[in-house]
Amino acid sequence: MLGGEGGLKSIQGTLITAAYSLLRRGLLNGRPGGAVDTLSFPHIPHPAPTMKRSKYDPLATSRLTRWLVLRDLFHNVLDATELPPGTDLRRAFADGIGALERDGWLSEGASGAMVFVRRGAERRLFALHEHDPHEPLPPGHGAPAGRCLTCE
Repeated sequence: MLGGEGGLKSIQGTLITAAYSLLRRGLLNGRPGGAVDTLSFPHIPHPAPTMKRSKYDPLATSRLTRWLVLRDLFHNVLDATELPPGTDLRRAFADGIGALERDGWLSEGASGAMVFVRRGAERRLFALHEHDPHEPLPPGHGAPAGRCLTCE
């Protein structure tokens, strides 16, 4: 049915064109939208599986003290709650976001252990911290005391 060598080239050209259009639509390079059978296009290299960059979970229960901190956009501490060692950090973070939402703040979507919240034109950062927010940061954490030297 391939019609000799010319027919085979035609079929291969169709496969390459089809694979190229699938690649352009994001179907071959790991983007959502469906999987492609690798046996159908054995001559097309497939991307390596992506690996997660870190296995660190900032909301895992810790043996150390943590703080839930609400800051303004100038990094000023507006509120801080100390969480003793062994606290369920996921629950504490969720409860903190819930309390802010009850006060009229809208969550912009959490990313790890931080979330921006908005109420009208005001915007705040709610985050879980490993260090006491009222103390200077240890050496190696950016500008001294975590503040920009020109903003003081």
